[in-house]
Amino acid sequence: MINPILRRAAAGIAVCLVAGACGATGGVVRTLSAVPTKAQVNSAFHAVGGLSGVDITLQIDATAAQLQRMDPTTNARDAALLSHSALNMLVVNAGGGTLSDLKDHPSDLRFELTADVGAGPLVDLVEAHHTLYGRADVNQIMSLAKVTDPQAELTKIESQIPPVPALGFVKDLLAGQWVSLDLNQLKGLASDPQIKQMLSGLGTTGMSQPSPSTLSRVRSAITSAFDRDLTVRHTGTDPQLGDRFVVSAPARQLVTDLAGSVSGLLPQMFQAPVSKVGSQVPDRTVSAEVFVKSGVLRALRLDVTQFDSKLAAAAGGPVYLELDVTPTTQVPDGPAQSTPIDLQGVLSAVFGDLGSANGGTPFGGHVPSGHLSVGSGLAGTVQNLTPANG
Repeated sequence: MINPILRRAAAGIAVCLVAGACGATGGVVRTLSAVPTKAQVNSAFHAVGGLSGVDITLQIDATAAQLQRMDPTTNARDAALLSHSALNMLVVNAGGGTLSDLKDHPSDLRFELTADVGAGPLVDLVEAHHTLYGRADVNQIMSLAKVTDPQAELTKIESQIPPVPALGFVKDLLAGQWVSLDLNQLKGLASDPQIKQMLSGLGTTGMSQPSPSTLSRVRSAITSAFDRDLTVRHTGTDPQLGDRFVVSAPARQLVTDLAGSVSGLLPQMFQAPVSKVGSQVPDRTVSAEVFVKSGVLRALRLDVTQFDSKLAAAAGGPVYLELDVTPTTQVPDGPAQSTPIDLQGVLSAVFGDLGSANGGTPFGGHVPSGHLSVGSGLAGTVQNLTPANG
């Protein structure tokens, strides 16, 4: 029962944050309302864009015992892991500007994303120096998935990796080592005619930058939704986090309105799912705590038990989904050593037969001996992957 409640709460928070970000970049939401408290909260969201960097943490503020009472089917191990889980993201403008400046200077972005379940990082992603670095604790992931013998399963997977040089990074990734992808290489491949043809077959073309008039309409819709649906009260102060505001709204109505506002910015394939997000949110008035310090957003807290009276009774107290925002100037950097991913080699190996069908190799490259055969192009299945002899 816990997971569905968290998914609904997270969906609502995600739509609200996306909507807030879209509105803040244009400076429209600052004039949201003449009501002082609402204006203060709105200004605090907008002020985040004036920082050079933020350290954001999303976590559940609950004990393992609370989580088990809320959902008796959750065992002690999983409850303990969930109660210590956190998603951390560091976002910084390394060019000396603000976060808002990144829309005009995207190459100055540096970020680090870490998912931790209490036993150390599960997944790490870092973007620095035009390179994307990543690593994963695959053994721990398998353990969480209740694989009986993770090491034996890893050994089995490794034995099935075809002897293709371009796929050598997979073994390092399975071993928990850092791998890296040159983003300039990715950008170059994205402009290749063969890649464009392949993406067209996957239905990913037709995506374009929204026009200024579209962005203006979206921002106006977001402003109207917040102004119409939200009420804000100042309820005191917190020694560490600053002024506390309670923001209330009819949950389903607000999420539905915001989803409709941002859907115009999304590719068509995502518009229908986003339009249904509101139906997953309970039709009741819910509240969230917003903390503002020195005029800047510092935290959001949403009590997930308010979505279900039975959960509230079982928990015996609030269970917060908490988003903490801390200003920072720390610039993420990549690891000293990593295994580079030869993206062109990987794509040539996996999709080599696509180029052959058109009289040449894809991407203008050479398909190495021992490349993978993928049935009839993209229609092939994973089980058809077999090493060729060249």
